[in-house]
Formats: sequence, structure tokens, C-alpha cells
Amino acid sequence: MKRKQLSRLFHRIKITSGQLSYPFFDALYRFRMGSASRLRQVLLSPQASPDCKSSLLLYPTPLSIREPEYFAPGPIEKEYLKKFRVPRRGGERVTCPAGVISARDVNVSLPVGMHLCNGRVFDEALLDPVLLTNPKYVLDLEKISFKKKIRITEPVVFLSMPWHHNLYHWLIEILPRLFLYDQSTDINHLRIVMPSSVPGFIRDSLALAGYLDKILFLDDGVYQFEELHLLSRLSPSSMPSPIAIKWLNENLAEPKSSRKRRTYVSRADAKYRFVTNELEVQELLSEFGFETVVLSEYTLEEKIQIFRESEMVLGSSGAGFSGIAFMEPGSLFLEFFSEGHYADCFYNMANLKNLKYGFLVGKKDGLGFSVDTSQLRMVVEQAVRDGLVSEASQEASL
Repeated sequence: MKRKQLSRLFHRIKITSGQLSYPFFDALYRFRMGSASRLRQVLLSPQASPDCKSSLLLYPTPLSIREPEYFAPGPIEKEYLKKFRVPRRGGERVTCPAGVISARDVNVSLPVGMHLCNGRVFDEALLDPVLLTNPKYVLDLEKISFKKKIRITEPVVFLSMPWHHNLYHWLIEILPRLFLYDQSTDINHLRIVMPSSVPGFIRDSLALAGYLDKILFLDDGVYQFEELHLLSRLSPSSMPSPIAIKWLNENLAEPKSSRKRRTYVSRADAKYRFVTNELEVQELLSEFGFETVVLSEYTLEEKIQIFRESEMVLGSSGAGFSGIAFMEPGSLFLEFFSEGHYADCFYNMANLKNLKYGFLVGKKDGLGFSVDTSQLRMVVEQAVRDGLVSEASQEASL
């Protein structure tokens, strides 16, 4: 318990320090000063640069959305509904032009994954250039020029972009870029570079998808690649790509199971965004046959199967909900937000999967938040009335 409390305290300090430095780095980013001045877009460049070339494989396609169907009637919920109607980062809901960027003499810092090519950063290779508002990535980028380089002469493909350590960013936004790798006959025989220190779920996902034997694992350090190929983002960050979701289901998911379950995803092991009145929530949900899972206790393959078998999934917003990519169309996904916190990535993914989507906004309580159980009961009962619960699940709750 003390270890968990210390972990949460350190996280609070980390958040506070980040909030204090953010305005400075955000201003540099908005005015394209400092590290942000290094950003370079090449995928749609009409003329190939002498130091790089690009191959465009996918064109932008629009993404459709539906309004959330389940939520409590209240002023806070109305404000959240307004947010859902507008993409979090502005602009339109549309995928990105995507392809392969090939360059020579590219310096890469591992394990973070920042890169420099003639003093420039390839914008389209990043998950989102806004990461240059984070001092962690700015510092890692600027240190590259001063570090001793390990030369790699073998032509390779680079996949471990910054944020790869996060399950959502890896599973939804980075791993499916292998679609571009498979489509590119010029590079799909090359090895793929990853840091040796990657989290276990990355190795597991590469093994499940059948790419582990193509990986070149490298120790931490700064490398200079004589010939490097970078796979671009498929869609803006927080807007999952239909191709990405399709690729994941074709490459990672087991055949459809006949089992039906209702799942409450607990963040009791998390540093933040955990439900502080979880015992009350669990007691209520048990009336409807829900089981509680802590996703960190399961392998990636087991997590995928849990979501694939679940007709209803509820819980606090977090990277573990990447698993809704494997839910069956027509299932229910209900997301809990702490008041003031908002992310639309899982809402957008729920739309792609044709899931019934709902949300609840809880009252902030330290680094966690409490859920209004009367609102939760109302929403779950409404879902039951709408016929989202299978007969098998109803019997399980008796």
C-alpha cells in the first residue's frame, strides 16, 4: 500500500512540474520555434529531397461519428456532449495521407525514439508533432547531436516511435503501421528496429501478429542508420484509423467466441484516474452479472479475448480500453471520466466498431474520482431495456 501511495505521490509531482513548464514549450511549438522549427513534412512534397524520398500508399478518408447514446442528464454532461461533436485537436475527422519515408544518415535515440535527419524531424512519422510540447521529448531530441553514434549499415525499418511504451499508442497507432510495411515491396523484406527494453506487451503483440522474427532489437543509445525507412501515421492522434482496426482484428484476434460476458475494468492498480468508491460500483454492477478485471494481471492475448467476449464493458478511461478494438459491433462501451478530464480516442474507436457508446462524469477525488452510482444504475438499466444484454448473460446474473 505504501509503495502505491508513493507512486501516486511521485506521479502528482510529475504532473505538476509538467503543467508548470507546458506554457513555455507550447508557445515554442505554436510559433514553430526551438525544437518545433525542426519539423518537416515530406510525404506530400511535390519534389523529392536529395536526402530522402517518400512513397504515398493511402489517401485521406473521412470518418463518421454518432452521438453518445448513454449518459446522465445534467449540465456537465451537456458540456461533454459539445466536446464530442468537435475533434479534440480541431480540424476535420479524416485519416491522414500515409506511406513510407526513406532517408539516409538518420540519427535515432533509443529507447525514446526521437530522430534527426540533417537537423530535421519527419512530421508524418511522429504520432503527433504536439509531443514537442513535452520537455522529455524535446530534451531527448536536442541531445542527439551531442551523443556518440553507433553506425548501422544494414537498411532497416523503424517502428518504435515516441509514445510506443503506452499500450494505446502502440497497439492502435503504431503497430498497425505494419500494414504499410506489408504493402511496400521495396522494404517488406527488411528487418524492423525496436529497442531491447520495450515493454512485454510489445513483444507479445509482434509475436501474435507473426513479426517477431523480423525484429532487430537494439540496446539503448544513439544510432546513425545509413538507410532508414519510417512508416507514417495512418490517422491523427486520438482518431483511430479504420485500416488500423481492421488490421488488428485480422492479425491479433482469435475467432469469434460464443461466450458472452459483462466486464468492469478496474484501475485499482493505477497511479491516477482510479475509482475511489469502487466497492460501491462493484456491488451495483454485480446485480447485473458484471465481473471485475484488472487488465495488468492478464497477458495481451488474454486481454484481447476478454474484450472479444464482452458485450458490455465499463470503466475509467485509460489505455487498457484499447481492447475495444476487438469488441463485436453492437456491444456497449461505457467510459468513466473524472470531471475536467476528457479524451475522445475511445469514443472515436467505438464509432469505428459500431459500438453503443456512453459516458459518465465523476467527481474528482485526489488523483482519482468517485462515480455516482445512481447515474450508473440508470445507464446500465437503460442498456438492458434496449436489449443489449444477451440471454446467456442474463442467466449468468441470476
